[in-house]
Amino acid sequence: MSRCRGGSTTICRCKVFWCAMFNRSTVIVVGAGASAEFGLPTGDALKQKIAKGLKFRFDFSRQVSGDDVLLGVLKRHAENDLDVLNGFTRAGNELSETIETFPSIDEALFWWRDRREIIDLGKLAIAHYILA
Repeated sequence: MSRCRGGSTTICRCKVFWCAMFNRSTVIVVGAGASAEFGLPTGDALKQKIAKGLKFRFDFSRQVSGDDVLLGVLKRHAENDLDVLNGFTRAGNELSETIETFPSIDEALFWWRDRREIIDLGKLAIAHYILA
């Protein structure tokens, strides 16, 4: 490789890589520890938020715990079918009660892999708390 004007070949290679990488769609994936510096939750904080948010409790139809935004999404998805909604809130409670026993949310969802509603709720909660 020839030398770039005013720079070393290493700098020239980096410049070429940088230009090539950012002249097309690029996704950069970083771990939770690195993203925490930018205000995103760490893995443990994400688990705690999900556990609290999916712990749905009601007192005579009045919600007393759980994330009301997530519950609103579930209500819209259930389309006023109380059995479907109850299935999702039960699934949320199951994930909420067990999530702290796993090292990560990914491990928890892998363990629950045969329960589609728990997987869907977990993914919904991850997106909700990362984007919130």
